Amino acid sequence: MLDIFLLMSFKPFEQKLLAKGYERVAGIDEAGRGPLAGPVAAAAVVLGKDIPDGLNDSKKLSESRREELFESLTNSDCDFGVGFVDQFEIDRINILQATVLAMKRAIGALKHRPEYLLVDGKYLPDFIYPASAITQGDAKCQSIAAASIIAKVSRDRIMKQIHTFFPEYGFAKHKGYGTKQHMDAILHHGPTPIHRLTFGGVREHLPKLRSQRKALGKWGEDYACLHLWQKGATMVHRNFHASNEAELDIVVMLNGSLRFIEVKTGYSKDFSHPEEWVDSKKQEKIYQASEYFLYTHSKFQNIPCQFDLAAIEVNNGRTKVRYYENAFGY
Repeated sequence: MLDIFLLMSFKPFEQKLLAKGYERVAGIDEAGRGPLAGPVAAAAVVLGKDIPDGLNDSKKLSESRREELFESLTNSDCDFGVGFVDQFEIDRINILQATVLAMKRAIGALKHRPEYLLVDGKYLPDFIYPASAITQGDAKCQSIAAASIIAKVSRDRIMKQIHTFFPEYGFAKHKGYGTKQHMDAILHHGPTPIHRLTFGGVREHLPKLRSQRKALGKWGEDYACLHLWQKGATMVHRNFHASNEAELDIVVMLNGSLRFIEVKTGYSKDFSHPEEWVDSKKQEKIYQASEYFLYTHSKFQNIPCQFDLAAIEVNNGRTKVRYYENAFGY
């Protein structure tokens, strides 16, 4: 049984369960059910003896305070797990089921099995462990408050990373929620593969890729950016124009080298594959653009460089990426 000091440090919900003999009580909360873009996240937290002061509903805390508490929690003796469900799976199974799945993944990421779950909200999913749903639990239970902070900060950090690949949408600021800035960006630029395409506010603005070649090209570049982010790349530049004919679609840092990436997008029913469209003349234009890029960005001049190709193929609403490293070179 946990010592009396720990027992007194918990709020009533945890106290009652500890008194009944449940030593590993996990608080569960989610972040990101409402946004129009990005994943939904959930966290499960079993607090230890090292409980930071000031735990509260993450929405009632400033961003800087959430970050401080996140660091305190993740460096404490608590046991925590985080689960994500991305926008593709959200569109496939709906946001409610995706949220439950994220919670189950978070529970599965704990180092040790919990004995009881305290879940924020009115709805109690079907778990294999005893559980209770607590309305406004993130303001009543320390373990749920801790989970709300870890889920929120974990998701926010992902959206800040994504922002560097899609800066015109402002993800770093609104984290994918339907703010006026975000809605205006969707209206002006169209949705991206980061967006939840079945959500209202997004689905109405889906591009007609078959008839809009410009929209098809942007969709392909956006998909390539998503692929590069998943590979751990750092964005350097998009659509760098050296002249009217010489440009670089995407420039990133990946695995210690500067990558100049040409993106070609087509349909599976086209007579040729996108890979075949980068002929010697096109390659020469890319070389010229890369030389001008290095001339104007001196800090990259001593970094190894290579030329990659992203072939994007759209087929019946599905998009595939074939990525070729060192696809061509001097």
